[in-house]
Amino acid sequence: MTESVREKLSWDTIEYIETVPNQFLIPEHHWPNFQNTSLSQNEKIRLNHFACFFMCEMFVHFERLIIEYIKIHENIVSKYLNERQIRRFIDEELDHIHAFQTLGKIIRPDLYLPEQRFLIPNAGDRFVIKHSPPGVFFIMAALFEEMTVFVYEVMKEKLDESWKPVLDVMHLHALEERGHISMDRKVADGIREEKGAFRAGLQMTMLLPLVAYSDRRVAGSWKKAASFFADSEGFSVTKKKEILNKGLSRSDLLGMKSFADKISEKPITGTGSLRFVLNKMTG
Repeated sequence: MTESVREKLSWDTIEYIETVPNQFLIPEHHWPNFQNTSLSQNEKIRLNHFACFFMCEMFVHFERLIIEYIKIHENIVSKYLNERQIRRFIDEELDHIHAFQTLGKIIRPDLYLPEQRFLIPNAGDRFVIKHSPPGVFFIMAALFEEMTVFVYEVMKEKLDESWKPVLDVMHLHALEERGHISMDRKVADGIREEKGAFRAGLQMTMLLPLVAYSDRRVAGSWKKAASFFADSEGFSVTKKKEILNKGLSRSDLLGMKSFADKISEKPITGTGSLRFVLNKMTG
């Protein structure tokens, strides 16, 4: 992150405008599945606002899990990251959580809850936090973070459909997350060096099931959220069905492709299956 960018943009200088405009907050093409529906333009805009609110909740959910994992397993994580790096990781994630909660509260104050409205931690999440090997968890975290940093890139593609408070948050978030991805990789590489290729690869057999679990968690939570939205809008059965499957966003696809390219150029033991799946999904 350059000093010039840091001087112009910080968590203290982002202006959170209280009046939400009656326009897209994130470009419509970010969620391709919502483009070709029978919704009216105003309904599409309200859905865009709702999807943005859900995305903020999703980011808060996963960043809280990352913080919790680091704290629970700090004795292991500290083998690969020094105290300053761990503190920076946690502090920046806390800044991100605050920013996304602030956006959520502004976008849909009627729905906002500090403990989350739609994506609430459950027993499965707690199991993942407690039992995932660090190499597996941090590769999964790196994939999620890679997908999130591309939201800003998608917003730049259509600035006239990008609300500035969201744009600024996504910009600074992306800059900081790139540092987190580097630290995730440092943990994975450190485990490979310590345990050897065979043991590190054996642990990685958990990677695809955990990625699939996370995907199902988000998809299931979105279906509940979308059903709530459709009912509150008085949608017909047809319109409701059209929005229940959010599918992969443009930033998801860009991030997955980027991550697959990274682990192809600089392989990580045990990630061959993940790379294959990502390439199939984005090819």
